[in-house]
Amino acid sequence: MKTGRPATPITLTEWEHAELARRVRQRKGPSDGRIRAKIILGCANGESGAAIARRLGIGVHTVSRWRVRFGRWRLDGLNDEPRSGRPRSISDEQVQEVIDRATQTQPDNASHWSTRQMSEAVGISPASVQRIWHAFGLKPHKEKTFKLSRTRPSLIKCTISLACI
Repeated sequence: MKTGRPATPITLTEWEHAELARRVRQRKGPSDGRIRAKIILGCANGESGAAIARRLGIGVHTVSRWRVRFGRWRLDGLNDEPRSGRPRSISDEQVQEVIDRATQTQPDNASHWSTRQMSEAVGISPASVQRIWHAFGLKPHKEKTFKLSRTRPSLIKCTISLACI
């Protein structure tokens, strides 16, 4: 006689099956996403949670967790939830200001911006300026003659939320 709560039955649409199969075949990317896809495909094939756990080398509770999450939220349930941590200290407006100044202006008494000059002008650390420049591929400090973009200054807009800054 089985004990515990009954397992959530998993039935997949054709699109969900194709997406999970794609995630299993994916060579690059997080391996935990591949394992989650294997769990759900195994559940959909009628395999028991214990058999899936043995085959993948994980715990039975892990299989149960992802089965329940998939049952509630489908494919969205397989994504990682936001984790705790230090909140961002640099706003999107500050990132945009660094980009705009680097691409559209020149500092006083210099031909191009350095990270130290930019950090003093914007009010953030030089390391943060460096990370922003790297994220957007800006290198005004390496160019012999850095050219300002006068034709399309709105080309670079900070629409991406940078988690690394």
